[in-house]
Amino acid sequence: MKPTPAEVKPKKPEPPASKPKAFSERMKRQQRGNYQNEAQTSPSWLDDFRLQVAARSPRLAWCFSGTERPGALRWMAAVNAASGSVSDHALELVGTGSELSGKQRDCVQGVLSSPGYRLKPEQKQDLPGRVSIVIEF
Repeated sequence: MKPTPAEVKPKKPEPPASKPKAFSERMKRQQRGNYQNEAQTSPSWLDDFRLQVAARSPRLAWCFSGTERPGALRWMAAVNAASGSVSDHALELVGTGSELSGKQRDCVQGVLSSPGYRLKPEQKQDLPGRVSIVIEF
C-alpha cells in the first residue's frame, strides 16, 4: 500500500497593509488649561553677596601665593541670608587640571566663611539657597 500524499492547499496572498491614518484622524484634540508660570527671580541679597565675596579677593590671593599660573575656582555653598553664614562648601578648580591642596582648601574656606556676610533678606522668609560663584586668581 502506497501512502497517499497530503493535499497541499495553495496559500492565498495577504492583502497589503493599509497606510496608517494621519495623527489627526486617530486622535481628536483635547482642550488644555492655560498655565502661567512666574519668572523665577534671584534672591534680593544675591548682588550684595557677590560684592562682599569680591571684596575678599586680597585675602583669597594669599591662599594661592606661589601658584605658577592663574586659574579659576568654582565655589558652591549654602547661604543663609538671615544669619549671613555659609556652609556646605564645594570647591572645584576650573581649567587647570589640578586639585586644591588641603592647606589651600582650608584657607579658601576660612576666607569665604568669616566674617559673616551682611545681607538683607526680603520681608518674607528667604530659605537658605545654594549659590555658585566662579572666582579668578
